[in-house]
Amino acid sequence: MPARLRHALLPPALYFLLYCALTWPLLTRFNTHFFAGPEDGYQNIWNLWWTHHALTNLHQLPWHTTHLHWPAGASLHAHTLAPLSGGIGSILQTLGLSLHQAYNTIVVGSFVLTGHFTYLLARHVTAETHRRDAESAEAAQRRFESGPVTASDQVAPISQTKTSDFSAPPPRSLRLCGESFFSANNLACLFAGAAFTFSHFHFAHAHNHFQLVPLQWMPLALLALIHLFTRPGVLPAVYAAGALLLVALTDYHLTFYTVLAGLLLAAFTLPRPLIAVICNRRNALPTPHLPIPSSPHHSAPPPLRSYAIALPLFALIACCTTGLLAYQLLSLNKHDPLTHNHDPRTWSTDLVDPLIPAWQWRFHNLTRPYWRPLVTDPDDAGKEFVYIEHALYVTWTLFALFCAGVVLSITLVSRRLLRSRIPGSLAHNAIRDPQSEIRNPPALRTQHSGLLPYFLTLATLFFLFSLGPVLHVAGRYDPDPAAPSYMPYALLERALPFLKMAGVPMRMMAMTLLALAIVAAITLTQLTRNLRPATRNTLFAALFALWLFESLPRPQATVPAAFPKWTLALRDQPPGAVIDMTYRQHLSLPMFHAAGHRHPMGEGYLSRYPASVDARRGEFRGLAENGHFDALAKSPWNFRYLYIELANPAQNPFDSTAELPYHAVFSDPEKRARVYDLTKPN
Repeated sequence: MPARLRHALLPPALYFLLYCALTWPLLTRFNTHFFAGPEDGYQNIWNLWWTHHALTNLHQLPWHTTHLHWPAGASLHAHTLAPLSGGIGSILQTLGLSLHQAYNTIVVGSFVLTGHFTYLLARHVTAETHRRDAESAEAAQRRFESGPVTASDQVAPISQTKTSDFSAPPPRSLRLCGESFFSANNLACLFAGAAFTFSHFHFAHAHNHFQLVPLQWMPLALLALIHLFTRPGVLPAVYAAGALLLVALTDYHLTFYTVLAGLLLAAFTLPRPLIAVICNRRNALPTPHLPIPSSPHHSAPPPLRSYAIALPLFALIACCTTGLLAYQLLSLNKHDPLTHNHDPRTWSTDLVDPLIPAWQWRFHNLTRPYWRPLVTDPDDAGKEFVYIEHALYVTWTLFALFCAGVVLSITLVSRRLLRSRIPGSLAHNAIRDPQSEIRNPPALRTQHSGLLPYFLTLATLFFLFSLGPVLHVAGRYDPDPAAPSYMPYALLERALPFLKMAGVPMRMMAMTLLALAIVAAITLTQLTRNLRPATRNTLFAALFALWLFESLPRPQATVPAAFPKWTLALRDQPPGAVIDMTYRQHLSLPMFHAAGHRHPMGEGYLSRYPASVDARRGEFRGLAENGHFDALAKSPWNFRYLYIELANPAQNPFDSTAELPYHAVFSDPEKRARVYDLTKPN
């Protein structure tokens, strides 16, 4: 099998097999259940149905609907709609899959692709580090063997070098990713992909938060941004803007995290060409200087002029795509302020979260005394969505590799600084006298830290942000909103006021987990590169076994794919809006019913409620809960159908023994459930 095909097909296959093993017997329910929990999962099912219905039947974009909060409807710009996943689901349903099969395919595919794209990101980063090491060793050895550097060996400054020289691929001898698929580098990258996609964070949010399941676009966007800032050009600019749009069409939280990661990457990479320009100007003076290698595959930074087209093009495309979505969200919040936002003081990472496996772990009962106190609100005790948000365990395996990466990065940087300061060293003599290099044989292996410092900083910075505006320690924190805060997230929120719409800083751990996975790949590659194959394989096996034990997830929640009988009966009735009194008992269950009967309804569980929608919602509830169904059947409401379980006091606050004075189009004697036609009084 060709190497490119091998790296494109084998990792997804391995991740699929590992997903099946970790979640077994989940796939046996593929045709009978939704891979979702009974809370927000119902909302996600409606999201997928609505996007398909809007695109194929209504021929409109899905960001506004009248199927919720009838008759005026609601904007879905601030809702966790995940339109990209909805579009993919629409294609799958058009091809013949049912709603639950399309939903399950997206869930399984997201886990596989998240691992694969993280593998590709890790492979690119570790290959770049290998390339720099090889170039340094090869160039130093070549200069040592060729004798003293002469004037003819010195090449034009960077400002006179063609842009294409920097974008050309390195020769085959420098592609040190390993020909064997199970080389040390590839094993480390495979481990990185598994560590991110099979993290507690990813498995936990698969229960309820469908928009946080397709994490694959985040490593893909980060890979595209690395290409943009290290090898700028037209294609990398388009690639990066397109990848950022994929993230924006999935979740706004992930989009903001990706933008922050891109800004940090720019801060790490853009100073290099600026320094190179300054050095070139100084080199114009008649003073000794270090010559620039003449190979087109050297590790010198791209010239500044190569960014003059790439960065503006990227900014233009990103503003016209991702920026447009962000503008719609900000404009909605300005003209119709969003309500029901989360409180960041509550939804922040506890210092215990990354270090102790909690509710999501297969053996969570062993650590219950540690994670149970994390829920500080008595009303939330026992509710799964609280523990889902606190599933932030990074595993001690990744934490140990992160610490090793810190030591490795400090060692490599210190070594380079010492070499430049010690008299008689290669770097010191090359600066003072290029001719002296012949008297200082270079080492055949010169290690570079590459992007390791960037990913270490990225993991640390996002962890600090995830701590929120107040510090949580074992469930204890100061809930007083008037107390001043100088935590990193509080400072970020003051600088960017729109963050108040988010309110869940603990989800920033997603970027921390991705950075930790890449750090693990770089560290493992550096530490195992010179080991014997038997020793290396034993080390990887032990490491994988330890990580696997720490990462074993609890069983994935599912809900039956069969809709209630009354929804199927209502589907065959003439068009008309529905009052589903189930909302008084379960907020998101009516959305599952709506995906079954396919009629508009008066309620609707949204992630964020615009103020106008929330006001109409209160008016509707006041009429429905006081039994004013005649008023709701008339203008301006124009409801036609009512579903109610007469014997259920949570749904029926009236006389449970009396029938309502309307014609019943469906009746369930066991539950005393009725679907009434409000336009046909008895």
